[in-house]
Amino acid sequence: MESNISAIADQYIKNAKNDSNLKYKDGDTADIVKVILDTDRISQGDTKQFAPFLKGKTLFETCSNVWHFIKRNINYKVDPLGYQYVKTPARMWLDKVGDCKSYSIMTASILKNLGIPFCYRFVSFGSSDFTHVYVVIPLIGNQITIDCVMPGYNEEKAYKFKKDIKMTKIYQMSGIGNVKLLNLGDKDIADLTEGELDLRIAKDRLLTMKTITEQIRGIGSLKAEKYQDSIDMLNDAIEAVDDPDVEIAMSVITDDAVSGAYSIANKIHGIGSISGKKEVRQAKKAEKKAKKESKKAAKKAEKATKKASGQKTKTGKFLQKVAEKVKKGAKAVAKVATTPQRLAVKGILELSLPKAAPFFLYLFINDAAIIAKLPAKVREKRKKAERIANFIVEAIGMKRAHFMGIVRNGILKKYGKEPEKVIADRMKGIAGIGVIMDIIEILSALIQKISSLFGKKAEPVTENDMESIEDWESLNASQKEEISNEVKGQKDDMFDSEDVKAGKEESDSSSTDEKEYGENGGKSIWNSLG
Repeated sequence: MESNISAIADQYIKNAKNDSNLKYKDGDTADIVKVILDTDRISQGDTKQFAPFLKGKTLFETCSNVWHFIKRNINYKVDPLGYQYVKTPARMWLDKVGDCKSYSIMTASILKNLGIPFCYRFVSFGSSDFTHVYVVIPLIGNQITIDCVMPGYNEEKAYKFKKDIKMTKIYQMSGIGNVKLLNLGDKDIADLTEGELDLRIAKDRLLTMKTITEQIRGIGSLKAEKYQDSIDMLNDAIEAVDDPDVEIAMSVITDDAVSGAYSIANKIHGIGSISGKKEVRQAKKAEKKAKKESKKAAKKAEKATKKASGQKTKTGKFLQKVAEKVKKGAKAVAKVATTPQRLAVKGILELSLPKAAPFFLYLFINDAAIIAKLPAKVREKRKKAERIANFIVEAIGMKRAHFMGIVRNGILKKYGKEPEKVIADRMKGIAGIGVIMDIIEILSALIQKISSLFGKKAEPVTENDMESIEDWESLNASQKEEISNEVKGQKDDMFDSEDVKAGKEESDSSSTDEKEYGENGGKSIWNSLG
């Protein structure tokens, strides 16, 4: 390692703001873990330019360089009684002082920028309350330990209890980049029908799932391309909404989904470039468009009593219900009247509600039998979330299924997981990364905006109303496992609603088209929505 590494660090480690933020007045160990992971999320950029200077010839040498750099340049100092400081790498380099928490965050920041997978190891030496943290690089049958509190490199003190948090999993929870919040399109919110909003929320979910898949498996991976198959189908369905013969147009799309016309992921998976994949998709889209009119004419010639084969499938039932809603002209947002109200509500649904979504996490426990088993704290917070949800839904005049669909997608964007999985993680003691106060501020502003628009009042929300891992402390491990499995087995609020649940409950005998085409047909398209 270079002898002038300290001078290099001065030049390339990000400059820190000399400020402090109080996160918890009476924080406990769980709060400290939350803040460490929260600080980790924002710290990668601090060492992005500096990290390459620590790269050695081998993984072991690189990790040694990281340990020696921190050990030699940052003084270890225990936080004063009653205080817990968690510093970003930039701030610790400015202070040249830190403890195990800040040591670990700086280590993690450097490792991430070097592409080295790792985990935080929280340990205790007596009671089950964690008192120390450091970074471990797991290897097959072994590990590398970077604990800058220890006197030597790759040394680990014997512990009584441990908890490893793999940051690859945490980053799927902490949010995903390159995903836009819900986009309702260029149409006036007052002109959107219930069916159109169904399609746009479904598309929003698929785009999010595709992005998550790309971050895990890579852009152009087979799974990501399968999501794109479904997105292509929904794009065509969104266009079909404006067709005068919307029901026939949807039937054409359904038949194409069942026949495998949209399922081209396997065919283009081997194509190397992204542009090459796009060219194939564009050619397929043009081919489908050319056949569309002749198919529509054939559909018109069918007897009115004859059901299109695609309507027997889950995809078909969903799109047919959408077509019926569009034809009826039922509005997605019933109470919006003036232009300012329309613009404000569109902004609320596209921006504010998705950002505030984590507040409503407990609403995804929707089975009465499961709710009865919940700890008192969870039931109380769920009731508060229910009252706020009812206020928003009733004031705006939107469908509950649409509200829950937008919220589900917002949670998916925030944590990279479905709400049910986030709840299961909470019960296992895995905390979310989001800043609670940011969510409360967004939700409070949203409530205030709706109140001013529609002249209705709602009770205030506070930090104490947010869910937390402490809400589950009263349950034992078997109770948590039972509730977790039951929650994950519930039905999807939007796509298993009364309008479309028949499509999910149909018998095998009525799904001949799905069985025939299997993963290449309507079944795989529909399953993307759930």
